[in-house]
Amino acid sequence: MKAADTVAIGSPVYWHNMSGAVRNLIDRFYGPVQAGALKGKKFVFLFQSAAPEAWMMEKAE
Repeated sequence: MKAADTVAIGSPVYWHNMSGAVRNLIDRFYGPVQAGALKGKKFVFLFQSAAPEAWMMEKAE
């Protein structure tokens, strides 16, 4: 991640939330991170779902 310009995480949407696998990845991504280690990186979260409602799109932003 330190060498990347952009970090993208993707997930299908199940019951209005990200998949369990992606949730576990985010929840378990811990440990010491030096201040500013990811500064200037672009983070993108991609999700796939059928017929999203307006409130879902607002929460995604």
